[in-house]
Amino acid sequence: MACQDTKEQQLWLACTEGNLELVRSLCEDPAVDVNWADEEYHRTPLYRASGHGQTDVVRLLLHLDRMDVNNSNQEGGTPLFIACQEGHAAIISLLINDPRVDVNATSHDGVTPFHMSCFGGHLPVVRLLLGDPRIIVTLADIHGKTPFYMSCEKGHESVAALLMADPRVDVSRPNMNEATPFYIACEKGHRDVISLLLSDPRIDVNLPAKKATPFYISCQEGHKEAVATLLDDPRVSVNQPRDDNSTPLWFASQNGHLDVAQHLLASDREVHVWVRSDFNQKTAAEQARQQPDVKRGDHETEDRARKRQTNGPAIANLIDSYEIDPVAVKARLRKTPGIREHFIGQAFALVVFHVDSFVALRAEAPSTTRRFFNICGQLPMELQMVLCNRMFGSPRDVVPSRLSEPAFKWLVRLPEWQ
Repeated sequence: MACQDTKEQQLWLACTEGNLELVRSLCEDPAVDVNWADEEYHRTPLYRASGHGQTDVVRLLLHLDRMDVNNSNQEGGTPLFIACQEGHAAIISLLINDPRVDVNATSHDGVTPFHMSCFGGHLPVVRLLLGDPRIIVTLADIHGKTPFYMSCEKGHESVAALLMADPRVDVSRPNMNEATPFYIACEKGHRDVISLLLSDPRIDVNLPAKKATPFYISCQEGHKEAVATLLDDPRVSVNQPRDDNSTPLWFASQNGHLDVAQHLLASDREVHVWVRSDFNQKTAAEQARQQPDVKRGDHETEDRARKRQTNGPAIANLIDSYEIDPVAVKARLRKTPGIREHFIGQAFALVVFHVDSFVALRAEAPSTTRRFFNICGQLPMELQMVLCNRMFGSPRDVVPSRLSEPAFKWLVRLPEWQ
């Protein structure tokens, strides 16, 4: 037995190192168990040769009738599985052309060889396997992850693009936690994959997982480039909160992501800066402003705590500036449905920013004034009151709850309102 074990160990090592002549010599001995596996990890000679890229050795072993080509390791991985994991295309070609090989054999976690090729980003291997009609490209592992999901999770844009072109692939299938491939790409911050998925009309860009949207999770994780890419797509909801009413901006502020907050507030999108989170009844600015006084969390690294405390005041000041920036507010007004007419922009500028010029507007023909009133009637009530006060010189304190609409807080901060 000792001698036989020695020969089998020699075969195992020769397959690992690619010693073809020794492998041939040992395999010619019918007493040698060519399917012997090491005790610790249960890896066979074929498994070792496949994982180490020993193409000639694999070709030789596959000619043996007594070779168990699907013998798996302790985790359920077959020789084809390890070859796909390592991206050895030549060996994979040999294995899938052997009718004995189970091309969809799963590991104990439900992972297939095709999963591993997508996970590793091995484009030639993925293309090779897609050409085999036996490959089931839609299988999911025990966590609900499909091969396409894994390619997005790891940021392999070229593999994802190849899979998206295959009609068998479901590009929106979520994992067990309801996270879609698009969601996981946003969570990981893979900008190129995000751009690719945004170009596909089948993708629901706002589908949440764990009660958070893809845009929300990208802000939470601080992926500034992903956030910038998402902001360019008008379909992406930039204000959709979690169930506790915490917005993407709120969580970017909570985590001290100054660069994300800058991208958000510098974009052409209307960002809701005044929403209070049900978590602590604070707005994004208030949450950011309190960071220097907040102790490090139990599950928080020192770097993250330092980032929160360092960037908190800057984020708060940035949000305050956004609230009082008249240019940003006028831009938002012009994009509001129903008041996009050029006239309202002119009227708004006259009323708010040029007090003296407003006298001329008020003296114009009644028809012009009526048009102005009609357009103003489409504005929020708070802003209607502000404009009416400016027009008729009513006491400023008649504006009901004017501070309850923080989108227009900057109005009462202008010098002529003090």
